Amino acid sequence: MKKLFTILVLAISLTAFGKAKAPYILDEKGNKILISKDSTWRFAGYVGLSGSQAAYYQWVPGNQFALSINFNAFGYANYKKGKWSWNNNLDAKYGVVALGRYRSVPDRKYPFKKSDDLLQLNSLAGYNVAKNLDVSLVFNFKSQFGAGYTYKLDSTGKEYSKTLSSKFAAPAFMKIGPGITYKPTDYFTLFFSPITADFTFVDRSLTKIPNVPLEDQWQRVNEKDYGLETGKSVLVNAGAYLKMNFQKNIVKNVNYKTQLELYYDYTYPNTIKDSTGVSLYKERIIDNAALRKEARQQVDVDWQNDVVFTVNKFISATLFWRIKYRWRELVPVDGNKDGFQDTVTMPDGTKTPKVRRGVQIAEVFGLGFSYKF
Repeated sequence: MKKLFTILVLAISLTAFGKAKAPYILDEKGNKILISKDSTWRFAGYVGLSGSQAAYYQWVPGNQFALSINFNAFGYANYKKGKWSWNNNLDAKYGVVALGRYRSVPDRKYPFKKSDDLLQLNSLAGYNVAKNLDVSLVFNFKSQFGAGYTYKLDSTGKEYSKTLSSKFAAPAFMKIGPGITYKPTDYFTLFFSPITADFTFVDRSLTKIPNVPLEDQWQRVNEKDYGLETGKSVLVNAGAYLKMNFQKNIVKNVNYKTQLELYYDYTYPNTIKDSTGVSLYKERIIDNAALRKEARQQVDVDWQNDVVFTVNKFISATLFWRIKYRWRELVPVDGNKDGFQDTVTMPDGTKTPKVRRGVQIAEVFGLGFSYKF
């Protein structure tokens, strides 16, 4: 409930912000006359609440009840005066889903599960030095609103507990760096920075998890899942950064927004260490051929896409998909496709989950109420 309340407050704030009017006075006839209007700022945004539902009764071929609710908000505040510009936007998404029969949902241990969660802030300040070309400074922050879990199953396949895999600021990603921005039109920008600072944060504070066995009540996010060393909460790197933004009505009542980010890490070779902390790269324990092979994989890719189909002023459909590859994040391996993560037997006989580098994909479609400002 706290997460939903926070999101609703954010939506109301965005709407109120977008509807703010310039001050005015009344003439002798009672007509409104604007006395000031700051044309250097432009504000706009979108707030939407969508859902889907499926239900069956005595359906012989089989059935699965499904209920999902998704919140989506986007707003921007752009400044332009002379050769100076400053573009800011906030992107927020949150969704939950429940599966199972109507009567069984209240009895399920974890009836509602998170299906979408994104909190993203982008800021780009620039000074125009040539036609369509700015010297710029970029800032980007990404995290999520609430906790995400992986679920533990017993021998019968029933959920009995869950493991905390993410929460607000665990992880969180931030980039900041100088560069060049190419802006040929209002709806397209291309930014490149030869050197950008990249921060990965993992809040390691303990979190109390409700409705789990006593031994699982207090948990923290595993920092190693996001490329950090054990016990660390911050990882700092430097690398080259390319970012492309496009937003436009591609046809009547259909708006397409996309953001592509590519990041190449310069600092990785120096971070390869053995168990005692000795740099294997500096000590030349790793040969150049192996290092070059590893280096080809150290590129982060994040491609986000939003399509809004407007039916009327208050009804719209939204389609969101995201394709992500972070070379420090290892994805679960399910080689036999049985729905369970494979394990690897270690030399001491213990078993550890099997992981590898891989592409991560998310997709959400919804139909519901929306408001543009």
